[in-house]
Amino acid sequence: MCATGREHTWGSTGQPVMRKFGDDIGIGIGSIRSYFPSGEPFEGIGIAPDVKAAGTREDHYSKRDAALEKAIELASS
Repeated sequence: MCATGREHTWGSTGQPVMRKFGDDIGIGIGSIRSYFPSGEPFEGIGIAPDVKAAGTREDHYSKRDAALEKAIELASS
């Protein structure tokens, strides 16, 4: 699997236990422990991108997505 982006994923299984406390306050706690094939924990660590495509402040202001552009470039080649 090839991850293209600016930074690590957040290291979540996508199955948190959510608890709401009112007043727009809530938390999500990872409910499943996941591990890389090596046995190292995945939760809270995530996966580093194979190809980094760091955006700049100017990219943000102009709504340019450097990661998407890099993914399109790689898919087109």
